[in-house]
Amino acid sequence: MEAILKFSLPEEATEHKQAVNGAAWESVVWELDQTLRGFLKYGHDDLKTTEAVLENLREKIREEMIEEGLQFSP
Repeated sequence: MEAILKFSLPEEATEHKQAVNGAAWESVVWELDQTLRGFLKYGHDDLKTTEAVLENLREKIREEMIEEGLQFSP
Protein backbone atom coordinates (compact mmCIF):
# COMPACT_ATOMS: atom_id res chain seq x y z
CA MET A 1 0.00 0.00 0.00
CA GLU A 2 1.21 3.48 -0.79
CA ALA A 3 -0.05 6.94 0.09
CA ILE A 4 1.04 10.09 -1.66
CA LEU A 5 0.15 13.57 -0.53
CA LYS A 6 0.29 16.33 -3.11
CA PHE A 7 0.26 20.05 -2.43
CA SER A 8 0.11 22.99 -4.79
CA LEU A 9 2.93 25.20 -3.57
CA PRO A 10 3.10 27.98 -2.62
CA GLU A 11 -0.70 28.18 -2.33
CA GLU A 12 -0.91 25.21 0.05
CA ALA A 13 2.32 25.86 1.92
CA THR A 14 0.57 25.94 5.30
CA GLU A 15 -1.12 22.60 4.70
CA HIS A 16 2.15 21.11 3.47
CA LYS A 17 3.97 22.32 6.57
CA GLN A 18 1.26 20.85 8.81
CA ALA A 19 1.48 17.47 7.09
CA VAL A 20 5.27 17.37 7.24
CA ASN A 21 5.32 18.31 10.94
CA GLY A 22 2.62 15.87 12.05
CA ALA A 23 4.99 13.66 14.05
CA ALA A 24 6.47 16.66 15.85
CA TRP A 25 2.99 17.87 16.82
CA GLU A 26 2.17 14.39 18.06
CA SER A 27 5.25 14.59 20.29
CA VAL A 28 4.11 17.94 21.70
CA VAL A 29 0.68 16.53 22.55
CA TRP A 30 2.21 13.39 24.07
CA GLU A 31 4.45 15.48 26.34
CA LEU A 32 1.48 17.61 27.37
CA ASP A 33 -0.49 14.45 28.15
CA GLN A 34 2.39 13.19 30.30
CA THR A 35 2.48 16.49 32.18
CA LEU A 36 -1.25 16.26 32.88
CA ARG A 37 -0.87 12.62 33.94
CA GLY A 38 1.84 13.67 36.39
CA PHE A 39 -0.37 16.41 37.85
CA LEU A 40 -3.17 13.90 38.40
CA LYS A 41 -0.96 11.13 39.75
CA TYR A 42 1.48 13.10 41.93
CA GLY A 43 -0.38 16.34 42.57
CA HIS A 44 0.48 19.91 41.80
CA ASP A 45 0.70 21.78 45.12
CA ASP A 46 2.56 24.70 43.54
CA LEU A 47 -0.37 25.36 41.19
CA LYS A 48 -2.97 26.84 43.52
CA THR A 49 -5.20 28.68 41.06
CA THR A 50 -6.78 27.97 37.72
CA GLU A 51 -4.67 30.77 36.26
CA ALA A 52 -1.47 29.13 37.55
CA VAL A 53 -2.43 25.80 35.98
CA LEU A 54 -3.26 27.42 32.66
CA GLU A 55 -0.02 29.45 32.65
CA ASN A 56 1.98 26.32 33.45
CA LEU A 57 0.38 24.34 30.63
CA ARG A 58 0.78 27.20 28.16
CA GLU A 59 4.47 27.44 29.05
CA LYS A 60 4.84 23.66 28.65
CA ILE A 61 3.25 23.77 25.19
CA ARG A 62 5.58 26.54 24.07
CA GLU A 63 8.66 24.78 25.50
CA GLU A 64 7.78 21.61 23.62
CA MET A 65 7.12 23.54 20.42
CA ILE A 66 10.55 25.16 20.66
CA GLU A 67 12.16 21.78 21.32
CA GLU A 68 10.46 20.34 18.23
CA GLY A 69 11.21 23.40 16.09
CA LEU A 70 7.53 24.20 15.65
CA GLN A 71 5.56 27.40 15.48
CA PHE A 72 1.93 28.22 14.95
CA SER A 73 0.93 28.91 11.36
CA PRO A 74 -0.06 32.53 10.66
